[in-house]
Amino acid sequence: MTIIAADLAKIQKALPFWLSLVLISFAWIGAFYGGWTVFLLPLLTWYLFSAIDVALGLDVKNADLDATEDDFYWYHFITMIWAPEQFITVFALIAYATGAAHLATWEKVGLFFGVGVLTGTIGIY
Repeated sequence: MTIIAADLAKIQKALPFWLSLVLISFAWIGAFYGGWTVFLLPLLTWYLFSAIDVALGLDVKNADLDATEDDFYWYHFITMIWAPEQFITVFALIAYATGAAHLATWEKVGLFFGVGVLTGTIGIY
């Protein structure tokens, strides 16, 4: 296995975790458009990772006991990116939604329910 192939394999293993960043865009879609779009975030957050598990199957291999820090670089990197992204998303949405006249109260509740689902699910996952 070449070095490039080995690096690509490490990236591919961590790729499903990077989909958490895609979910942030659905929070903003809900904030900008309102209506039924506020329900996209909790639905996708709850079911996206389950669908990935079904599609890709369960990884039943035991962890490599000889793994190094370098083997977990892409997992660590997404973790380091997630914290500021989550902070910025939550507080920017609060600022945006408080002044958004186009969002009804139920849309704001639905939006922030989805944000709570997102931050809780990604934190647990």
